[in-house]
Amino acid sequence: PRSRGLGDVYKRQPRGFAAVVVALLVVLLLGSLLSGCLRVETELNVVGPGRVRLEHRLRPVAETPLPFQSAFSAALAAEEPPYKNMQQGATTILSSPLLTPQRAVISLLHTWEKAAALGGFVLPAPSLHWQETNWLLGVSQHIQISLDLQNLPALPGLDLSFRLTPFTRRSLLEARPNSVRPAGDPHEWIWHLEPGQVNHLEIRCWRWNPIGLGGVLISLALLLVVLVQRMRVRLGLGLPELPA
Repeated sequence: PRSRGLGDVYKRQPRGFAAVVVALLVVLLLGSLLSGCLRVETELNVVGPGRVRLEHRLRPVAETPLPFQSAFSAALAAEEPPYKNMQQGATTILSSPLLTPQRAVISLLHTWEKAAALGGFVLPAPSLHWQETNWLLGVSQHIQISLDLQNLPALPGLDLSFRLTPFTRRSLLEARPNSVRPAGDPHEWIWHLEPGQVNHLEIRCWRWNPIGLGGVLISLALLLVVLVQRMRVRLGLGLPELPA
């Protein structure tokens, strides 16, 4: 498959987790670039098929709120739907309501544009190879992300990382130059980005579809009922009847 830029992701109808990952990575990188003393942790909570919640944590290293935090909070408050703003000491927590994957990508693209305008940065869009196949019982996803940080110097206090959840270790096929490390929970992983290099991540995963699984179970239950009725007829017991 051909490489797609961030603009291509915006134009096509996004589905599933893959499109969200790319836009989320860009937001994480940009937020960290705006200040070498600001750590940004972006969490993606896949509540279920077609339901996503986003959360951005902005924590200054010096534990003193930075002007960028208030400006960024105001920008996300103007989003549609707006982000909820919480303050825990010097840490700013911005949480979105439940979004569809398509709405989440649009929101993240707007966030990218606003953050770029606030910081005065022009960053190259990441490249994406993404293939998704729906098999009714679940969705097979193959995700490849490449982020070019060769022009980014290693700044003091600059910490670029990305939280991946929920994934199993087997689904994380390749990560370079830094490997993916566990984040405490068996299905949460941290990928630290390396300034001055091309960062690449490849994921292949399977996500079960509860609606598809429920449909299969109902079909099997109906089939079992039909087989039991046929057995009753063959045994001469006749079909089930309501009590008189």
